[in-house]
Amino acid sequence: MKAINERELDLLLDDINGMAGARLTDVRVFDEQLYLIFFELVQRKLIVIDMNGKKLIIARIDEKSRNDKKQKKPITLFLKKNFLGLQFQCAKRLKQFGRVVELMFVDENDQISTIQVRLFPAGKNVIATHANGKTVSLNKVAPLEVLDSDKNEFKAREVAEIINAWETEKPSHKKSSGPPDPEKVIKKLKKSIEKIQQGLGELMPWMELGEWLKVNGHLDVPEEYLPMVDKKLSLGENINRAFQMQDKQTRKHEGALERVKDLEAEIEKVINNPAVLQEQKPGKRSPNLMDVSGAKGKRVPLKGNIPVFVNIGKSAKENLQLIRKAKPWHIWLHLRDYPGAHAIMELEKKASVDDQLLLDAAKELIQFQFRKRLPDIKGEKFDVVCAEIRHVRPIKGDKAGRVNYQKEKTISVKI
Repeated sequence: MKAINERELDLLLDDINGMAGARLTDVRVFDEQLYLIFFELVQRKLIVIDMNGKKLIIARIDEKSRNDKKQKKPITLFLKKNFLGLQFQCAKRLKQFGRVVELMFVDENDQISTIQVRLFPAGKNVIATHANGKTVSLNKVAPLEVLDSDKNEFKAREVAEIINAWETEKPSHKKSSGPPDPEKVIKKLKKSIEKIQQGLGELMPWMELGEWLKVNGHLDVPEEYLPMVDKKLSLGENINRAFQMQDKQTRKHEGALERVKDLEAEIEKVINNPAVLQEQKPGKRSPNLMDVSGAKGKRVPLKGNIPVFVNIGKSAKENLQLIRKAKPWHIWLHLRDYPGAHAIMELEKKASVDDQLLLDAAKELIQFQFRKRLPDIKGEKFDVVCAEIRHVRPIKGDKAGRVNYQKEKTISVKI
C-alpha cells in the first residue's frame, strides 16, 4: 500500500470527525492494529489505527469480524480502564509535526483526555494521556521535530480508495537472496561456541566440600570453602546441598560440552560440504525432532489449540538421540516403573500445555509401548512421568536410555 500523505490524512480525519459525540465502548488489539469501537444511537462505529509496517493509517471503517486472537497490551488495558465511556470530541492533525494526529475525548466534567497517533515509520506510536495526567504508549516515545511541509504539494486519493488499498494490502514477505554464506554461518557457530565456553566458568569444588564436612563434622571450613557454606543451614543440610550442587554443576557442564560438540560437528559439516547450505530453501519448514535426531520411531501430531507433535523412540539408542536433540522446553514422558520407550512432546517455546495434551501424549506413548498387547491391558491404569527436557539428563556410563530427572509431574492414564 502506498503511504498516506498529509492531504490524504486530513481527508481521513474529516471522515472520522463525522463520529463526533459517539461514546467509546470497547478497545481491541490484533497484532499492531488498534480498534476503537464507538456506539452512536443504535449503530456501532469503528476507528482503526494501524501501526503495521508501511500500512500506517488511521481511518473510520465498517465493522468486520476477525478470527485471529485478540492481544492484551498495556495500552489496551489503560484505554479500557480510563477511556471507556468517554465521548469522542474531534480528531485533528498537529500540522507542525506532519503526520501526527490527536484524538480528543471528554468526560461528564468536560475534562479532556487524548490519544496521539504518530503515522511515520521512524517514530510510529500511539500515546494515550488521561485527564488525570497518566499516560501509556505503544512504543518508546521519541521527541517530535517541527517540519516544513505544505500539504498542497501532495495529490490526494479519495477516502474510499485509501481504505480499499489498506484493506486489500497483503503482508509483505522479505525475499531471500539465496542460500546462507558458509563463512557467515561458520562465524556464527564459532561465536555460539565461544559464548558457551565463557559461560562454563570455573568449576566449584562442591564434592570436596561435601566430603570435608562428612569427615570433620563441623562448619568451620578452610578459607577456600567459606563462600560455599551457608551458616544458616545445619551441618547435614550443608552436606546435602554440597552434593546436590555438585550434581547440578556436573550436569550443566556436561550438557554445555555436548552442545559444543554438536556445534563443532556442524562447522565441520559446512567446511567439508558448503553445498549443504543450498539445500535450505527459503520458506522451507525447519527440520522436526525425528529428522534432526535420526530416530526412526513414531511421530504423531496432537489435536489442540497449539501445534504439538509426539516423537517416540523405538530403541534405547533412539530414546537417547531424541533426548540429546530435543529443545530445553520440550516435554519428556516415560512410563513409571516400566522400561521401554521415551516420548518427547515437540512444541513451540513458551507454549502453554494443558492436562488434556499431556494425557493425549501419554496415551500415544502407552499404545506404542504395548502395541500388540493393548487388548490385554484394557481397563488398566498407568502412571506416566512428565518433565521438561532441561530437567532430564542421561546417566553417564549407564545403559543407553537411562536418565535422571527432576521437577517431574505424574499423570494417571486409564486405557
